[in-house]
Amino acid sequence: MAPAARVRAYGGPVCPRCSQPLDFATLRDGEDICPHCSGFFEVRVFHPPQRVVHVAAIDTGVESATPCANHPRNSAVGNCQRCGVFICSLCELAIGGERYCPSCFDRLSQEGTLPAALLRFRDYASLSLTTAFVGLLFSILLGVPLGALSIYYAIKGFRDPNAVPKPRGTLILAILLALVDLALGAFLLFSLFWTKAHAR
Repeated sequence: MAPAARVRAYGGPVCPRCSQPLDFATLRDGEDICPHCSGFFEVRVFHPPQRVVHVAAIDTGVESATPCANHPRNSAVGNCQRCGVFICSLCELAIGGERYCPSCFDRLSQEGTLPAALLRFRDYASLSLTTAFVGLLFSILLGVPLGALSIYYAIKGFRDPNAVPKPRGTLILAILLALVDLALGAFLLFSLFWTKAHAR
């Protein structure tokens, strides 16, 4: 019989890049930088509403009441959608329309199979290069706005020095293509207006 997998309990916030623990007291909503690896990441601090959760206690005279698996003195309000254990209102975690116990939530978050708990990073180098190429294909209409957008993405990419692999070459190429987009788009628009003005 294979040994049961051990699940780590939540130990506080960690850096999504280097997994080093972060001081919760210093975290604020918005872009932040890790003091350990100097990597940029987006912070969303959860501020739970100040409300009193009604927890039904087990009445010794009622035999039909089901106890919570983690809190035997609390009455269960449902069961975990993954493992099926009974959970009280303190343990219940409603994510994406499903109810999970704390252990299953931690396990699914670590495995990356819970979409609501996935960490997402933007690949600014690819965004910048793709935007610049599309700007070249549609220079007459979108060259100027897409060239400016490509430069914006490239600047954001340079602010993320710990991207692996470091996309500096891609970002420089994207900026050069974006400058071509801007110049070609402006020239084509000027030529179009010039032709229409002299055709009258």
